Amino acid sequence: MQVESDKELEQIFIKLRNRWKKETFILSSSTKITRNENYQSIIQLGVRALPLILKDLEETSSFWFEALEALTGLNLVPEEYWGNIPKMTQIWVDW
Repeated sequence: MQVESDKELEQIFIKLRNRWKKETFILSSSTKITRNENYQSIIQLGVRALPLILKDLEETSSFWFEALEALTGLNLVPEEYWGNIPKMTQIWVDW
């Protein structure tokens, strides 16, 4: 997806994020949550979306971990903390 300005990127991110959250808020399966087309479209925004994702993660603890790994190529969360959303969130926010 070609995005010219930071403002345009933020507007697209907010639109996709809101749709993603609306469509997945009742789901418990992380696979279904992260396979949602809006979530995948956010990943397609590329690394410029990282600050927006990290901000939303810090504010809402939404399940951004797969997107963060896809965009950074990093797996920061040790296996012992998998499933511990507050700890996983803190690790990424501290990054």
